[in-house]
Amino acid sequence: MEIRAILDALPSFASVLRGQAREQGLLNTSHDLAKSLATAKPEVALSDVLRPATEKALPRGSPQIIRDSDVWENAKTLLAWLSVLAVRPEWVQKQEQPDSDGEATFEILVKTECGVEILSSRYRQLRPRFGPVRGFDIAGEERLDLPVVEPGWDDGYAIRQIGLDIAAQLFPELKRTATKPSDDEILDNLRETLGERAKHKSHHHYLLITTDDHSPLQRPDFREMLSREFPLTVINMRAPGPESPFLVDKESRLITILREFLTIPDLLAKKR
Repeated sequence: MEIRAILDALPSFASVLRGQAREQGLLNTSHDLAKSLATAKPEVALSDVLRPATEKALPRGSPQIIRDSDVWENAKTLLAWLSVLAVRPEWVQKQEQPDSDGEATFEILVKTECGVEILSSRYRQLRPRFGPVRGFDIAGEERLDLPVVEPGWDDGYAIRQIGLDIAAQLFPELKRTATKPSDDEILDNLRETLGERAKHKSHHHYLLITTDDHSPLQRPDFREMLSREFPLTVINMRAPGPESPFLVDKESRLITILREFLTIPDLLAKKR
């Protein structure tokens, strides 16, 4: 449904996509472009259809002109929804089992931050929001940086400080406000904001912890306290198991396709 809406929003781009999909043999048995893209192998849909079609359809000009175009916004959104279809449905079903404490925290067995973004988006039924390219990986735009919690703080104080740190990330304008609200007002606004955004699935905020983190969030009881105080998702990032949660041979292949796609505006500007 999401993919169909994206295609309907920009028929000219959809026409280019249709031509590219036909070249790849995706429309041999069906003329339904949305369904064909959704059921194709992720590498084919993303690398062999979406990328060349996007490059053909984008306007000429500077990287900023390209990024400001409707085609680029449309293509990035399509990239995001197609990426969640690279997740094995059985992985999602496993996360939804009654004994899975998915509301407060859950584990994701992937190698990359981008893998966390894709899997958690599929699980939450949200569109992934990929941030800037960082080395070989891509971060989620709405991932919250984990606050540094100094040792020796009691749990209540630590949770309060984490809330204030998160509020500073979500509301940077607070630093420029002449009359700064009280800490209690800031935390109350944070609770209401996170709750409203979670209710309408308008944002994808989460805290990511790894086995290397020395945060109290390693403790299940602390995570439970935090989730009772603020409607936040805490994701444990663990070493991948023998079976990948993705429908691709290598997680690195999928991440590379996504990362390189996001460089298109700069690459096209250089070529032209």
